[in-house]
Amino acid sequence: MAFSGQFSGLPAQYVEEIFALYGPHQERVRFDVSTLVQQRFGTHLRLKQDTYITNDGQSELLLCLDGTIPIVFQGVTYHIPVKLWVPRNYPVMQPFCYVTPTPDMEIKHKHPHVDMAGLCYLPYLHQWRPDLSTLSGVVQELVGVFSVEPPVFSKPKTPRASDGPRLASSASGGHPNGTQHTQSDSGHPRPTWAAPPTSSGSPPDLKGLSVTPSRSQPSA
Repeated sequence: MAFSGQFSGLPAQYVEEIFALYGPHQERVRFDVSTLVQQRFGTHLRLKQDTYITNDGQSELLLCLDGTIPIVFQGVTYHIPVKLWVPRNYPVMQPFCYVTPTPDMEIKHKHPHVDMAGLCYLPYLHQWRPDLSTLSGVVQELVGVFSVEPPVFSKPKTPRASDGPRLASSASGGHPNGTQHTQSDSGHPRPTWAAPPTSSGSPPDLKGLSVTPSRSQPSA
């Protein structure tokens, strides 16, 4: 399958080196990644090779898809920063998915599908079937659950004296797809799929939502 979008900007040798990491599984990995980035919800994910580090210090060079996925929350499209890591024995083992907030974002406390380290918990991953499950299926479910309850919010901002008591609204302007992610340097917890985080049951605070809107918001 031919590469498209952001894949076309990468040196062919670099792309081949990434897929060669997966030995006998490389054709399946190539097919699933290529299929994902051609979907509407995968066009903003960038292919790269990166080092995955666990909390116990183990490291491994893996394929990583880094970027944003679109969600629709209360009629507005937002873009959630994520990273998907593909383990060496994929598709026998499911991918590791993280929400990767930019420096002015924070993860929603007790989100039903994301822990405070950013690790995502999904029924799709828990019920993973190597012969049927795919990367596209994972991202499609992420889009679905995040559209119900977004996983990130803006950190409180201190207004300048000239601003008075009103805080600046993060929804009024674009949010850059930053490259500084909270999980990339400090190591990752080894994923387990036994139980998701406990949900607080409370609705999201719309005023604190910090994701990129596809259209401008009316001023408060």
